[in-house]
Amino acid sequence: MPSTLVDTLIRRFCLATRFPSPVHSANTHTTKAPFSIMTTKLVRFLIYSFAFLSAWLLALNEIIPVPEAFAEFIPALPLWVIVSFGAYSLASIGWSLITFGDCPEAHAELLKEIAQARDELRRAKITIDD
Repeated sequence: MPSTLVDTLIRRFCLATRFPSPVHSANTHTTKAPFSIMTTKLVRFLIYSFAFLSAWLLALNEIIPVPEAFAEFIPALPLWVIVSFGAYSLASIGWSLITFGDCPEAHAELLKEIAQARDELRRAKITIDD
């Protein structure tokens, strides 16, 4: 059962155009993944962008009634979306950098592999700069 509107639209598109649904595959022996996982992020982005742009154009051309208090903000809405997306992106990257965890086990393992590689190179009579 589709969980989102996007899943429903894509499933109906596949049925209407007789494209094979990505959910049904005869060659897989694993459990079938939900349709929302099979949808690529590009397809979702394009569908959401189309829906937003359609609604924005309808509101901009006054086909959809908009309260007068919001009518002056409609032309700047795409710019506001882009700036908000940029702010969210910067905040999520900053948060990821702040909460980046140290991995002492991985550090020790990497140093061990470097020492092992140096020993193998020395045994092969290859000089390395320390």
